[in-house]
Amino acid sequence: MTTEPQAQAQARAETHAQAQARTRPEPAPAQPPEPQQPSAPEPQQPRPPVRRRAAGDPVKSLLHRHRELCERAVDPLEIAAGLEAHGITDRTAARFRHRDVFSLAEELYARSPRREPAPPGTAAAPGTAGAFGVDAPGS
Repeated sequence: MTTEPQAQAQARAETHAQAQARTRPEPAPAQPPEPQQPSAPEPQQPRPPVRRRAAGDPVKSLLHRHRELCERAVDPLEIAAGLEAHGITDRTAARFRHRDVFSLAEELYARSPRREPAPPGTAAAPGTAGAFGVDAPGS
C-alpha cells in the first residue's frame, strides 16, 4: 500500500513525464509504416467526359466556313449542292443536329445575309470574281 507522500511523488513524476512528452518531438520511425490495405475497394468516381472546345452553335461555324457559298446562293438547293461538293453528307449533317443536308442548307440559307446582285448591264470590277468564280469578261 502506498502512502500519501509516495502517491503525491508518483503523480508529480507522471505529470513531469507527460509535460516533457508534449514539448519533445517524437522521433521519426526507423521504417515507414506499412500501407494499410482497405478492407473493401473504394468505389471509383466516374470521370467527367473530356470536353472538346466546341462552338456553342455548330451551324454558325459551318456558316462561317462556307460564307461565300451561302451569301451568293439564290436558294437552299444551291447551298446543298455546294455542301455535298465539299464532302458534307447526311451523316455529317446529323452532327449539326439536322436530319439531312437539305435541312442544313435551309438553315444556312435562312441565316446568311444576301449579297445584293449587281444591276443588269454593270460589269464586275476588274480582278474580282464573278458568280461562278470566273473573272468578268474584259478583265
